[in-house]
Amino acid sequence: MFGKEKKSPRFTVKEGPAAGLSIICDTETGVHYLATVGDGLTYYSSITPLLDENGNVVIDKN
Repeated sequence: MFGKEKKSPRFTVKEGPAAGLSIICDTETGVHYLATVGDGLTYYSSITPLLDENGNVVIDKN
């Protein structure tokens, strides 16, 4: 309540939804995930780490 610091969200939507997909970033680890969107924007039905062209997990270094 009072005096408590407001935390920033753990996950943010980087891109999407487009064609039923969104890219979500974990703000603590920097790992990007590809998520399929369920019914519009209400929920995500599946999520998997996003991989680059070499098969490595995409990580935001910022």
